[in-house]
Amino acid sequence: MSVLINRNLLDQTTFRSTSPAGLACVIHTVAHEGEHELQLLGETEAPTETVPVTIASQHPGPTAPAARLEVNPTALGAARRRRSPSEPPEHQLLQPGAHLLINTPVPQDARRVRLVRKADGAVVFDSASLGAGDRFAVTLIRPGRYQIENQLDGSKLILTVEYPVTGPLPYRPPPPMQIACTAAGFEARATLVKPLQGLIFLCSAPARLHLELCEPDDGPRPEAGPGPRRQAPDRHDGTTDASRPVLHRVQRTFRSTREDG
Repeated sequence: MSVLINRNLLDQTTFRSTSPAGLACVIHTVAHEGEHELQLLGETEAPTETVPVTIASQHPGPTAPAARLEVNPTALGAARRRRSPSEPPEHQLLQPGAHLLINTPVPQDARRVRLVRKADGAVVFDSASLGAGDRFAVTLIRPGRYQIENQLDGSKLILTVEYPVTGPLPYRPPPPMQIACTAAGFEARATLVKPLQGLIFLCSAPARLHLELCEPDDGPRPEAGPGPRRQAPDRHDGTTDASRPVLHRVQRTFRSTREDG
């Protein structure tokens, strides 16, 4: 069985709740009934794409309100390019309590997302500032030490992803670990996680979360190599020579997991 691996995901070492992409996702639960507008924003406050959204417990038409809406800026941008200039974007119908799942597969296409109530222009959700009940989910692959920071209050937490160890059995990552993001800071039962183990940050206070690799772990130095260990570059947005063995090992482990499942 062949498995296609997205190299962008293997190399991803920075994650932002403002514009979740790759192996990061923001989940927001809608609550207010009525007509809304979903906005994608770039560098400015002017939306680059808008989608009409109705939140209602019932609907007289043939379509029942959905329980979730996957917000993919790449797909929305492609749909806009396919439409004629006079054709409006597809209207979305959601039930109260439905989930907005915000993720961009391609990090370069990541966008900030905002939900605005049309009746009064109130912003009921903005990914630049997560609120109580919002969740930020991340899957870490690259071993090493990561720092997660709430950029709204400065609180920080250090997490370590263990270097993978191969064995006779296919690797299965542990269940996702939940970490509370509160007004007093981060609350986690552990700070050591396994490769491919999910992290779910549960917000109970305003949060703008930024998670970044600060010290990569490229495994033990080969015995035949007496020279100094290679130093990783200041920015961890690519694959260095030192990181290739660990990425290959994670790729083999990931393939074994997929084939066994």
